[in-house]
Amino acid sequence: MLTSTSLYKQSLPFPHSRQVFITATDINGVVLMQDVPVVSGSVSASLTSRVTRSMDLEVTDDLFPTNPDHPLSPYKSVLHVSAGIGYPDGSSESFPVFTGRIYEASRNGDGSVTLRCDDLAADVLAFRFEQPTSSSAGASTVAQIQWFISQALPQATFGVNDVDDQAT
Repeated sequence: MLTSTSLYKQSLPFPHSRQVFITATDINGVVLMQDVPVVSGSVSASLTSRVTRSMDLEVTDDLFPTNPDHPLSPYKSVLHVSAGIGYPDGSSESFPVFTGRIYEASRNGDGSVTLRCDDLAADVLAFRFEQPTSSSAGASTVAQIQWFISQALPQATFGVNDVDDQAT
């Protein structure tokens, strides 16, 4: 559960504005574009055997990536999306909603551009674990899983978990 301030909880029943913030970075977190302007978008989640998120984002025609170095290029960009509410004093409170790579940019008939994105779990699934690897004796199951994820995403960070963990 994400934490929020008491002001956030008090504001929800009353008029407020919805705020969305999108930043494009490279995989190492170097900012390529801040406050990406959005026409529309949606994030969906699949809750089958693992949680995955995907996002479709519509941006204006001038943001179509024309080369591999463009800030919204599928070859380069990771989008970080936060959403929340804006307060009357101009401040806002937001929470992370999505982090993932752009895997396709397409130009629509009306001149808009659609960016299709998958969360970083897709990088782990697509990673070619080419060497058979034994578990580390005595390491916890969670530590082993984190090690595998780090092989695919060296910059991955892990928070605290509350699962019943066992040694491998």
